[in-house]
Amino acid sequence: MQALMRLCGIVILMVIIAAPSTITGARTEQLRLGVMPFTSAAALVNQFRHLRDHLQNELSIDVMLESAPDFRTFAQRLGENRYDVVFAAPHLAAFATSQGNYRPLVQTAPKSATAYVRADSEIKDLSDLSGRTVVTPDGLAIVTLLAEAAWFGKAGVRPPAEIRHTPSHNNALLLVANGRADVAISIPDVYARLPEADAERLRAIGTVGDMFAELYLLSGAVDADLADRIEKGLLAFPNTDAGRQFRTGPLSRAIPSDLKDYDQYMPVVRDRLDHGE
Repeated sequence: MQALMRLCGIVILMVIIAAPSTITGARTEQLRLGVMPFTSAAALVNQFRHLRDHLQNELSIDVMLESAPDFRTFAQRLGENRYDVVFAAPHLAAFATSQGNYRPLVQTAPKSATAYVRADSEIKDLSDLSGRTVVTPDGLAIVTLLAEAAWFGKAGVRPPAEIRHTPSHNNALLLVANGRADVAISIPDVYARLPEADAERLRAIGTVGDMFAELYLLSGAVDADLADRIEKGLLAFPNTDAGRQFRTGPLSRAIPSDLKDYDQYMPVVRDRLDHGE
């Protein structure tokens, strides 16, 4: 059943990505909303359709929801300026702005990389991870980079025996829920969207690294008038019925200078992009 669900999600995402584009010139006939592939294709579509529908209603423009099969492909597409509006973690936002294609527009409230174990696990807190197997999302996910920075190369810190990368946040959480790994690193947003039966099999034991905000970016190819309307539409979204179903939490105007905090991750990001990790 899980394999069938994954296949259905992939098919849904392929249909969305394959939909024809009518964007021309300044890209005002249709918008591509690019979302980083942080969760399964089916879960991503189910969540972000609320934002797509909201923007379509606010802008009176067709909005096409897109993602990518993995973070590496997503980052490559950022470099190609494929998307008009982008939802991305801060290190990918820093990467995209460094390419000169995008600018930060709106940001979420701060989030934390959180460690989850099975509810019946003997692991009590983050000090119990020595010798354990930890699963994280993709090697380019921000929670993966935060965990690696916190556990490796620091005096007095006993890291886990192994960190394994998995395709998505919910995949990491389910591996732990099903007893196939000891600890998953994810974010509370994804945990909150798990089926109740899966969520009940997990518990949080602490947070890893600094808190971070995710961002909505805007392509420089979008004209100024439409850019202003997109910003207003995004900021209004949390207070709409669609926004409440999305459970986005508050949004605020982005602070571009905050992205400099993520310059430290650029060597790792570029290395993993070059070598396919």
